[in-house]
Amino acid sequence: MQTSGETFGVIGATNSTTDFAAGLQGIANGGSGRVRGVIGTTNSITNNAVGVFGMATGATGNTVGVRGNTSSTTDFAAGVVGNANGGSGQLRGVQGNTNSTTNNATGVLGNANGATGLTYGVQGNTSSTTDGAAGVLGGANGATGNTVGVIGYTNSTGNAAAGVEGNAYGLTGETSGVRGRTNSTSTGSAGVEGDANGATGWIFGVLGQTQSTTDLSAGVLGASANIGTGGTSVGVLGAAFTETATAGAFANFTGTGKVISGRSGSGGFDPDGFPIPPYPEVFRVEGDGDIVANVGDFQTLGAGKGIILKSPDGTVCSKLSIDNSGALVTTVGVTCP
Repeated sequence: MQTSGETFGVIGATNSTTDFAAGLQGIANGGSGRVRGVIGTTNSITNNAVGVFGMATGATGNTVGVRGNTSSTTDFAAGVVGNANGGSGQLRGVQGNTNSTTNNATGVLGNANGATGLTYGVQGNTSSTTDGAAGVLGGANGATGNTVGVIGYTNSTGNAAAGVEGNAYGLTGETSGVRGRTNSTSTGSAGVEGDANGATGWIFGVLGQTQSTTDLSAGVLGASANIGTGGTSVGVLGAAFTETATAGAFANFTGTGKVISGRSGSGGFDPDGFPIPPYPEVFRVEGDGDIVANVGDFQTLGAGKGIILKSPDGTVCSKLSIDNSGALVTTVGVTCP
């Protein structure tokens, strides 16, 4: 038996153009037992050695190098299983590569064709407890181009359909359903970006929701986390680039309660850096438009500026300000805002 060279334990070939023709086919018809239609094994330690190797060399056609099918309805049955059992090394249970430059070419494609059921085209799991371990990893290694590590899309028009969904099922721990990071210092880079491309409709680039009743729990949290480094960063920034747009809006659709609640201070910070209640409210804007300062003063610091008041019938406005000596000045008949 040869110990070197491009040798084959079994090689099968077919020149047929008929559907389902095969160079090699293995069938395990046993009704029970851990049987295999085909099993391939290699003990080689050489790069690219394989237990089973399949090639589809036709220049056209929906051809397949290796295909696995299962008709089983038993949990965890699989058309193809790949295992990397080594205790160390950058191993892959299954690896797919493509050199194609054609749109929608993929190294690995998974389809869940069932019309019903909680099915998955591709599922990845990890049991590792190491930081950064992932059930599925997508990497865009190109140095240029508008590339994406992972892209998810849906054609569904159903409520709650999503191109990508992340769930953190742990009942404790500082876990995240979806996390995005960027190390870029370029303007406009983002850890997470959401785009609402529809020309009309009440749509959102990013939507966050919370069911928690805990004080200051939030659908979306923006944090200025440059602790101890100074700077003038902002936890949340709303920006408008047209004169008719609005940089930020707050809405309480019940018509009562608070529209804005300003908080300042806390009971300190826990070991993970999170603030500890209580979070004192220093001012609020009520649903009826009242502005209430629990502490502090109202300040208008523009020279000559003041407070504009409107008459009960809404027809006349006056401005309350001060002169250079500090005396109150009332200007009647100013233009109402």
